[in-house]
Amino acid sequence: MTGRGGSESVPAGAGGADLAERRWPGAAVEYVYNTVGEYVAFIHGGHLFTPDCTWLGRIRGREVDNTEGELIGTLTPEGRVVRDRSAQIVLRTLIPRPPMRPVRPMRPKRHLLMERLFRPLEDVFLGLRRPLGALVPVGRLVALDALAGAEIVAHDGTFLGRLSRSSNEPGSLADLSSPWGDPSHPDSILNPHGPYGGPDGPLSAFNPSSATPPRLKLEGEVIAAVTINPDTQGRIDPNAIVSWLALT
Repeated sequence: MTGRGGSESVPAGAGGADLAERRWPGAAVEYVYNTVGEYVAFIHGGHLFTPDCTWLGRIRGREVDNTEGELIGTLTPEGRVVRDRSAQIVLRTLIPRPPMRPVRPMRPKRHLLMERLFRPLEDVFLGLRRPLGALVPVGRLVALDALAGAEIVAHDGTFLGRLSRSSNEPGSLADLSSPWGDPSHPDSILNPHGPYGGPDGPLSAFNPSSATPPRLKLEGEVIAAVTINPDTQGRIDPNAIVSWLALT
């Protein structure tokens, strides 16, 4: 695949899905899957949406930009969004105009497994602990490595886990057996229905209007709010944390 400011290679025929198999019959919708065949997004009118119609960004040719106009990766012929892990400079173009919310398409069947990607290529939607509500450039994800070990603490003082991709580290968000790494546990920001990860709770990182979101602490000092609220200064988007946890 070819991206601005550099070239990337696309795995040839990875999965071999015909475009007709990825379209919703009777509608201008193209389905997007991850490597293990899970339906993760759809394309309508040149824009990328989550299955529940949250706007993720724009498609320009085969390049995928997020809602801020930052390059995320490339849409491959078999319907994956693939990024180059080595391309860590954040490339940006004009911020796209938000589209109208589309009608939710019929959910497709699971796709066949696709060919494995080899580094530096990565599947943007593979290995996620919860669905993404925003796409973050890989350069910003890698920058989170500097915050490894920081603690996420709710506004009410509840410990919500530690930034770590090691399942052996105490309190790690990567530990599926812990309350904080379990997407079904109420004390996890990875739980889309819980008080700290749902869309409505006043303490939730994923409430776009929360004034009391979780905070990130490093060595006892608050260094950022963990929230999708765009009006919060000094914030880290929790979608970035979800994507960072999936990095290998």
